[in-house]
Amino acid sequence: MVVSLPTLYILATKHKYDELIRCLDESNDESVDWADMHGNTVLHILCRQSLLSKEAIQAVVEKRPSLVGQYNHAYWTPLHLACEKRRHQARTNFPKTTTTITEILLLLIHACPQGVSQRRESGYARETPLDMVCAFQDPDLQVLTEMLRIDPGLALPPHFNDGNRNDNLNVLWKNKLTKHMELLLLTALLKRVAVVAVNNDDADDTKFLLHAACLQRVPRDYLEEIMEQHKDHLLLPGPHNGNLPLHYAVYQQDNIPPHFVDYLVTTLVTHAPEAVKVFNHDGRYPLHCALGDPNWEQQHNPFLKNATLLKLLCRPVTLGTIDPVTRLYPLQMAARYANLSRAHHNTLYEVILAAPQVVCLVLQQTTVGT
Repeated sequence: MVVSLPTLYILATKHKYDELIRCLDESNDESVDWADMHGNTVLHILCRQSLLSKEAIQAVVEKRPSLVGQYNHAYWTPLHLACEKRRHQARTNFPKTTTTITEILLLLIHACPQGVSQRRESGYARETPLDMVCAFQDPDLQVLTEMLRIDPGLALPPHFNDGNRNDNLNVLWKNKLTKHMELLLLTALLKRVAVVAVNNDDADDTKFLLHAACLQRVPRDYLEEIMEQHKDHLLLPGPHNGNLPLHYAVYQQDNIPPHFVDYLVTTLVTHAPEAVKVFNHDGRYPLHCALGDPNWEQQHNPFLKNATLLKLLCRPVTLGTIDPVTRLYPLQMAARYANLSRAHHNTLYEVILAAPQVVCLVLQQTTVGT
């Protein structure tokens, strides 16, 4: 059975953009929304052509903005295709059309803001348009900024259950794009500490860059570089909650491997040992945050399984202070999980050795309470 193709589709495939724009005004909704056997609409075809036409794409988008976020059968949206076109041209050194593609990307983003959060879920790749932009050898900072303005959550570090998602920070660092990394890190920090919408103007404030870098896994040489540049900020209270970089380092997420947590905490305590005895706006020391973070599956908490790492945070004042959140002493917080493994048991033992007087204090209060 032969299927007749709509005129718009034929004109798009043959690069007859002027005729397509004239024909668009006379086309009905069915021909604009028509998709081929692969699920490609006329906008998919326009965004993947070797010669892009901003005028033709703009005309179709104005006619039907919803096409920007429409998947084809391979789970590509027109926005994904335009990003891939930009990535391909960056690899093959086509600077003449860079400005045009940037304008097209901004056009598509503004027409369908929710499209920046859509993932390309074919095979192992689950990329968002932002992931694809970060993979450019020369990413457009304007496009990246606009995407993060629409969905700041895209800057948050990926989790293991997100599939084989690229590590954007490592990709950007490989290309020595530190300005882009700063934008990504600071947006993630502001999104994490405040549920409210993120103001991109605040993402330009680099005084909290070290805090942001301690919130997720970053390349080690990059961390050492910004730690040297911002060493005066090791004791600077962070935005909203007063957390120091050390607080953020012990706030665990399940995408940060324990060996990196060990390296990060050790480095921070070495450079600023007094940070161990500074509490945040909630009255929590870094030791409290390490032992009582409700976002961490406690059986995998590296601080409960690594006595050497935990002892870096132990001081008499921190061990003798009740956590305002759990209402427990650090000793009691460690004791809750002592039966999980020998490593957990050894950690509890080391905490007791670090401050035996706290054991007496806890026992005394327990006796009084009963």
